Amino acid sequence: MPITKACIRSSIFFFLQFIFSQVENVGDQYFIFQKDGQEISIPVFSNVDIQDPSDDISRMVILIHGQNRNADDYYDAINEVVLDYDLSSGTMIIVPQFLITEDLDYWQLDNTVAFWSSLTAWHTGNKSHSTSDHQREYEVSSFAITDSMVTHYSSVINDLQSIVIVGKSAGGQYVNRYLAGSGQDYNGLIDYVIIAGSSYLYFDGSRYTEFLYPIAWATPNSCNGYDNYKYGLGNLNEYMSLAGADSIISRYQRRDVRYLIGSEDDGGSSDCRAEVQGNNRYERAILYHNHLRTYFGEQIINGHKIAILDGINHDTNQIFNSDCFKKAVFDVSSCSQFEPLIFPTAQFSVNTQSGHYPLTIALINESVTGTHEIQQLRWNIDGNIINSEGDIDFVFDIPGHYDITLTATDQIGLSDTVFYQSMVQVDTLYGDIDFDTEITIDDANSILRYLVGEESLTTLQRDVGDVSYVPGLTPFDGSVILQYASGSLDTLPFINIEDLSATGTLFSSNTMVGNVGDILTVPISIIDASNVYSFSIELEYDNTILESGSLYFSDIVDQGFMVESTITETGSILIVGASAIPFGGTEIICNLYFIPSDFNGSQTNITCLQFSINEDLIDQNFQIIVDQSLETKDRMIGEKNILGNNFPNPFNSKTLIRYNIDQDENIHIYITDIQGRIVRLLYDGMQSKGYNYIVWDGTNSSGAHVTSGLYFYTIETSKGKNTKKMSFVR
Repeated sequence: MPITKACIRSSIFFFLQFIFSQVENVGDQYFIFQKDGQEISIPVFSNVDIQDPSDDISRMVILIHGQNRNADDYYDAINEVVLDYDLSSGTMIIVPQFLITEDLDYWQLDNTVAFWSSLTAWHTGNKSHSTSDHQREYEVSSFAITDSMVTHYSSVINDLQSIVIVGKSAGGQYVNRYLAGSGQDYNGLIDYVIIAGSSYLYFDGSRYTEFLYPIAWATPNSCNGYDNYKYGLGNLNEYMSLAGADSIISRYQRRDVRYLIGSEDDGGSSDCRAEVQGNNRYERAILYHNHLRTYFGEQIINGHKIAILDGINHDTNQIFNSDCFKKAVFDVSSCSQFEPLIFPTAQFSVNTQSGHYPLTIALINESVTGTHEIQQLRWNIDGNIINSEGDIDFVFDIPGHYDITLTATDQIGLSDTVFYQSMVQVDTLYGDIDFDTEITIDDANSILRYLVGEESLTTLQRDVGDVSYVPGLTPFDGSVILQYASGSLDTLPFINIEDLSATGTLFSSNTMVGNVGDILTVPISIIDASNVYSFSIELEYDNTILESGSLYFSDIVDQGFMVESTITETGSILIVGASAIPFGGTEIICNLYFIPSDFNGSQTNITCLQFSINEDLIDQNFQIIVDQSLETKDRMIGEKNILGNNFPNPFNSKTLIRYNIDQDENIHIYITDIQGRIVRLLYDGMQSKGYNYIVWDGTNSSGAHVTSGLYFYTIETSKGKNTKKMSFVR
């Protein structure tokens, strides 16, 4: 049958009518007391004549009902326990009934009966009300009524030895706040039992972030009033203000309190102020107990103990018939959760402790349960955090010695931790820098890229890559890896230093001419070389004079060398190379390209700071002097429009295109492929006359690298266009 809007409205109306309807029964006795000369009464249910209780009574139980004010049901449930254990003669049960306006409208009670105008006012200690229909000459806090009961009966019952104040649901909220604000102590003989409250009184502004151990506490981002009373210590009502925050905290800490919560109690109020305390009553009870331990310290568990009622939800009869309820209220039956707590004991073992990566190890939980069941296992494997309920498998995919920690936490947050240092040893595969279990040219390339600052390596990766006989990463480590990958070496690390001596001299022209605007080409070679497996060259120049520095590798790459380089913004060049096969004789390492600017003096220098071959540092004074000719500084100016040759050509990273125009005008410079399609528009706009240049980095208009091949660059001016070709090699 479909559900109509009319059905929904009818259901909502029925629900609200049920919530706000009058109670079915009003207490058959009245507790009467005086305040400011006014007689005040409140209906109660009790198993004794409350006006004349017997002197045989040794225990008084004050039970606070829930939001529905069904004090009779609460009385019946608790009195059944009294009868079952034959406790009637020595036990006084009194269940006060906090009525609201609807109850008075129906029952027409006299004007001495206190009442509250809302469902929640009474369980926070707010004052009773007076309305035009039910006028009262007094106002009294609901907490003051319990104070009056304690004061009165402790003075008239001679053999009274203990008082237990119990509340469930809304009554649990009542007791939680009452015990914090009340000054009643009765020589320390008052015990409190809080059952399944929907919210609690917190003592600071922090709330849980996730119901996961260890609990992380933080200030909620958006929930107005979450720390105001009844949820926190802000904006206290009149009764609580008489105590003040300091006394509230002190009183709560020193009270003896028992908390009961059903493991299946997944209900609770849904306003944000309650929800920042947990998703439901069960979570809120557990989290509140953790809040107490966090705020007051672990010693609070000596006086504040919590029992989880397994398999029980919010049902009053099931809770009252539980052993832990009977122990907390009547000190009959037994409840191990209220005995001195036994913490869990964390322990585990592994199925193996060493091997090659990737190494899968089973971590076997052997933790021992204490008072409460273990709820969560938290593994810390060298910084990797894993939460589980039992055994886990973990894959160790890089070499090293691994510490393992296990923290076992029970249902209420008590925990124990065990730590083993270097419990697992994963063997090192030297040379495998990317930890893919294979030693390849990629590992060698990672070393070279690291040395020129193009790639980051961890300390472990650097240690794994150090496969030669000299400590620390060098290009020779890359060569050793290449030799191993090619089958020339059988084992790593390589410790045989025989036949590794190498020779070679860095060479270039001692003096070169670099005119303003020209492309200066500087070839760098190694001559008289023998047995060269690797090299490292570091150069320094003045990049304010020699601009647009670039490199191009050709011959050395053709010889099988893997080469990486970098040019820094501060004017230094670092070039490293490695090969599985050594070279001898003379090889051009690279061509350097610069565009000289106007020198302040007559020359500038390109200086070698360091040069090494294999693992040997070569002591060589290497310097290139760049002179500037004075003859044709502006030789292109005044000529017709000229498109120069690109440098370098072929190129694999970027190339520089020179051009000259004889007047200020709009120009277009673009790249096309062999099919005539425009690949990249390099310049489109006004250009001043004279010599200029532009750089193409081998990318298209989308920023993606083009494929290797033949390309054309074109300049268009008012006088026509000029096109030249170039080669891009990736």
